[in-house]
Amino acid sequence: MTVPAPASTRLLFGIPLPALLVALGIVLTVCGMNVITPLIPAIQEEQGIDYVTAGILVSAFGLARLAATLPVGFLEARIGRRRLAILGTAILVVGSVAAAVAPTFQGIIVSRVVMGFGSCVLIVISLTALADLARDGARARVMMLFTFSNNLGIAAYPMIGGFMGQAFGWRSTMLLSGALAILAGLIFLKVLPEASERTPRKSSGAASTGPEEAVSPMRMAAIIAIYFGVVIYVTNRLGFRNAVMPLLANDSMGLTPLQIATGITVSSVLALTVSVGGAIVADRWSRRGVIVVGFLAFGLGELAFLGASSYTTFLLACFLLGLSDFFSASQTAALTETVPPSWRGRSLGIYRFFVDLGATLGPTVLATILQLSGPTWTILTMVMLMAIAAAGALLGALADRQVRLQRAGLKQADAVSR
Repeated sequence: MTVPAPASTRLLFGIPLPALLVALGIVLTVCGMNVITPLIPAIQEEQGIDYVTAGILVSAFGLARLAATLPVGFLEARIGRRRLAILGTAILVVGSVAAAVAPTFQGIIVSRVVMGFGSCVLIVISLTALADLARDGARARVMMLFTFSNNLGIAAYPMIGGFMGQAFGWRSTMLLSGALAILAGLIFLKVLPEASERTPRKSSGAASTGPEEAVSPMRMAAIIAIYFGVVIYVTNRLGFRNAVMPLLANDSMGLTPLQIATGITVSSVLALTVSVGGAIVADRWSRRGVIVVGFLAFGLGELAFLGASSYTTFLLACFLLGLSDFFSASQTAALTETVPPSWRGRSLGIYRFFVDLGATLGPTVLATILQLSGPTWTILTMVMLMAIAAAGALLGALADRQVRLQRAGLKQADAVSR
């Protein structure tokens, strides 16, 4: 028998306190990924590297995450969350300290890969802990904490990194990452066993979901359109924000790390705000319609950087880019409503893989284009990719509409036959 959590543990409209603490641990964990963003130009100058190599520095973190996600999920079932929390914390702390003292660029890259592995371990177990802590009456609110915590880190840490980098040098931010990782580990060690103990267990006599539903070519086209759009979106979003934007702002506009961080924070905070409205519109109007409009708006937001030549115009371009970043939740929602219920677990796993793939490829690919072609062609290339993604989303919307019409026709025919 599952004992309900005491009322004292429930805060903010039924969200349990342990879930809020897990969310705090996530915020502390994602420091290493985001705090260094405005300091890429400083590392480039210190190490004497080009744009392409600077992009590799950003991608190293994502590459480790891409490689570790599936193994961590397997290990969690084998050795448990508590041990994985200790392991992940230790790896993240070691990688952070190593990055702070690494004498060569190769050492910095290796350290960032180690940090990525440790961060991935903590992020994966925190996500599954939130799923365990969620109750049916507040499941969406609890799972929302994962996205909110990540976006909060994206918004806050570049500003913190800009301050620290300008005052103490970029290596100080790596020491901050290690210190916050220790705090996150302590929180997880306190909360994760509690989360595991409160996990409701499915009865051994639970009903089966039944045979897998067949997927028509039209529905498969709608699914593939979402995956294609996810890769393009994440490649543009992370590649531009984490690599192209700081390099462009430093070299073409002469902005300081703190000014760059301010622009990134403006964009991220605004994106955090408009994503709520985007989800409401998607539920009331059309999820795929919001995706199509979002791709086009995001491309226009990137195009605004062609006219940025000063700190003021840079902030304006960042504002427009953040204003257009309202549709990522619609991609996940459209996927889950398109696939058969028995496919949802696997389809979301593939979705996460493509997110990590875009996060890994984006900084290196876009930094390479910047190195070879300059800022104008880099931005135009990104805008073209977003236009292609919008066309793919539109085709996906048409395919999804066809699937819905076929379903309606089958239901009507079945009703007539009865």
